Amino acid sequence: MISASLIIINFIGTANGYEISIYNAYPVSLWILLIISMFCGISVLIYQSFHHDQSSMWKSALLALILINVIIILLPVFRDYFIMGRGDVLSHIGYAKDLISSGNFQGSGGIGENLYPLLHITMASFYYISGISLYLQTQILPLFYYLFFIFSLYLLSNEITNNRANTILIMAFGSIIPFQFETTMLAPSVEGFYLIPFVIYLFYKTRNSNINIIEYTLLLILFLVLIPFFHSGEVTLFLLIIFVLIYISARFYQRYTNNKLESKLGKPFFKNNSSIFLLLMVIWLTWFTSFSWFFEKAQQVISWFKNEIGSSNLMQFSSLLSLANLSLDNLILIAMSLYGQYILFLTAAMVVSIIFLRGFFSAEKDDLNISHLNILTYVFLFIIFAAIGLISFINVVGVEFTRVLKYVMLIAILLNGLFFYSYFQAKPRIKNVGMIFLVGLILSGGIIGLFNIYASPITKGPNFQTTDMELTGQSWFLNYRNPDLIIDNNINFYYGQILRLNDAIKGVKFNINNKTTILTGPDHFNYQDKTFYGETYDTSWYYIDMTLLRIAYPELYPGYENKWRYTPADYNKFDKLDKSVNNIYSNGDYRVYLIL
Repeated sequence: MISASLIIINFIGTANGYEISIYNAYPVSLWILLIISMFCGISVLIYQSFHHDQSSMWKSALLALILINVIIILLPVFRDYFIMGRGDVLSHIGYAKDLISSGNFQGSGGIGENLYPLLHITMASFYYISGISLYLQTQILPLFYYLFFIFSLYLLSNEITNNRANTILIMAFGSIIPFQFETTMLAPSVEGFYLIPFVIYLFYKTRNSNINIIEYTLLLILFLVLIPFFHSGEVTLFLLIIFVLIYISARFYQRYTNNKLESKLGKPFFKNNSSIFLLLMVIWLTWFTSFSWFFEKAQQVISWFKNEIGSSNLMQFSSLLSLANLSLDNLILIAMSLYGQYILFLTAAMVVSIIFLRGFFSAEKDDLNISHLNILTYVFLFIIFAAIGLISFINVVGVEFTRVLKYVMLIAILLNGLFFYSYFQAKPRIKNVGMIFLVGLILSGGIIGLFNIYASPITKGPNFQTTDMELTGQSWFLNYRNPDLIIDNNINFYYGQILRLNDAIKGVKFNINNKTTILTGPDHFNYQDKTFYGETYDTSWYYIDMTLLRIAYPELYPGYENKWRYTPADYNKFDKLDKSVNNIYSNGDYRVYLIL
């Protein structure tokens, strides 16, 4: 079935320009084949986990599921996309270009200061070693990080369970595409997150292993030194929180069981590894606080608590929902299409946490063992990170709640795998029913993950594809524009910002040194108040138009035409009837107009 999927993908061919949905490019048969393949792989993993089959079929099943994910992640390559990403991704290309052109990255206070240099060093190094362009790397590098994440998840699972059958179940939970569109996004916060399971694995090894302890410690120190330069925001901070919570849970367990359990994780915190944690703290604080951005974020949080500024994610979503006037059915459908795998896995983890804690505190202390410690650790982690996610959703804390969700999801994968294995093994009468339940749970998450890994009308967001025509058109505009004229670009669709294209073409330093006045034009080209668009301002200006901007509203929000900023009727008047509009460049996906 996987071979048949590849044949279909090869037969369909490549994209001719911007497409708002990569899913529409392929027939339904492709998605059916992928879903059936997922079902088979997940079923084999769960069966072998609970039946202790000595065969190695689970390896083939896991490799098949990973191969399915690789195919899905590489769909932009098969479609011959020029760049996979808009917004920040284009700026990261610009940072890498600055590094290649200058030979160094700019620290705090310089033009084009680089807070996340390690990703851009990786991109520049990969360019020199392989010759693969920075543009194509936006489609290739996320795959490498994802594969490293899966490998690390296996190592970590094997370390905390020391039980092949339990490890297989955890890998079944981790075999789906869990992290929505961030799976394919080349960004420091995402790629830094993908390193977390390996760092936690090294942490366990340095505390538990008596073999190769020096090698594990050196590796851990190396990663702890690098992490703040990869992402000095939530990646570093959350890693510190994870370390502390692992220690606290072990200490709590030892005290609760009257120290009957010998766990090196619960030994005094400032022994053995104290220098490692202090090293991470010092590097993080030194690097992070050297940037003015740090103090701006700190002031933002302070201002929020003083009720001065800011709107929470909850406020923003409430505003959008009130405008759309969605029914309950539509609201649930949108929520599941956007965050379905999160909702399923996190709900399961929440139920697991309640069941485990009730049983844990009612059990005889002599009956508790190392498996209970591991489950308790990830229950603690789940509760704390779920609370952080909730706070970030209802408040302004400098971290978007979707970023926190990745960490909660990783913890839920480990927790669900640990708990359900122990739970159903202890209840053989319902084990078969439990296996069916787990297949349904994981497969449902996998199907949803298949259809929200790429933004599309399914998730009410435009595809993050950036075409070569967009970059070619913006290059022409940079060469021939009159720098004295202002620019109107529909930046309400954030991913249409032309400044991001400048980053990818010329580098971030270029944008900073060549400031451009960009306006967000009036809705409907001001036709509700004026006869011609040119009557809007007292001067001439450029209007930049892209295919994305023309098709986004009709494709993403059908049935809500009264909420659109631009309608097909507006564009028809703009193209055919407005005498103030002069098309001076067009290549299919990118158009430049001089408005007189």
